[in-house]
Amino acid sequence: MAARGAIRSALCWGDTSTPWDWAARLLTLSDGASTLLARDNESLNSLVKVDQLVFRTHGFALDRDHAALHGTTDEVTVVPRVAHVGRTSWQFVCAVRADDERVATTRGTFVHVDATTRRPAPLPETLKLALSRRLSPDEDDPFPGGAALDALKWTAVDADAWRLALRRSDADGVGHVNNARWAAFAYDVLAPGARVSAMDVEYRSETLPGQELRCVAATAPYLDCSATRLSFFSDTAEDACTVVTLLGDSEG
Repeated sequence: MAARGAIRSALCWGDTSTPWDWAARLLTLSDGASTLLARDNESLNSLVKVDQLVFRTHGFALDRDHAALHGTTDEVTVVPRVAHVGRTSWQFVCAVRADDERVATTRGTFVHVDATTRRPAPLPETLKLALSRRLSPDEDDPFPGGAALDALKWTAVDADAWRLALRRSDADGVGHVNNARWAAFAYDVLAPGARVSAMDVEYRSETLPGQELRCVAATAPYLDCSATRLSFFSDTAEDACTVVTLLGDSEG
């Protein structure tokens, strides 16, 4: 464990051997580091235990890809901060560093939901106060805003042949599909060799083992790269359950 307010993690060979391994590792490290922001707050601990604090968005942007780190970097330090505190949700950002150099940035949004309706509910005041005390402004946000991405001219790409039956081993401790698994699902849909510089995952509804996923893909030009949007649908709902947006030279 690093100094209070940060975590230090060894990088094993498999953490950076492929782009999807590094993507999944970043999401896992980010999830763990975010809990440090209010780890002494009983409201946070109790909400996590009863599944009332859920991810709404989660993602990363790379300064160095997996190949630049593979076999050369043994350890990273993840430093989280509170970027925003709202009425029902809060956002965190993590700087991932190796040898004092930033190699990635991650971010996520947690939403407090009502135990019965599963709809957003006001954050407990004790948790809101604890998070507000650690609020720090954005320093260098590498992520484009959702409005900017929605405004792009998206072109549909044929990815309808992709199907996946979700397994029990895809789930986390509370029964949902583990957030890091979406990195692997996204790379499964992308063309072989696609390079990704940023990934943002939006969780719109619960996804559970036993369901079958299909994917609808679209691409759009964005600045000096391209954007790919992967909308995942389960066989139990009409609307997309999870939407993954990627930046890079990726094509679906």
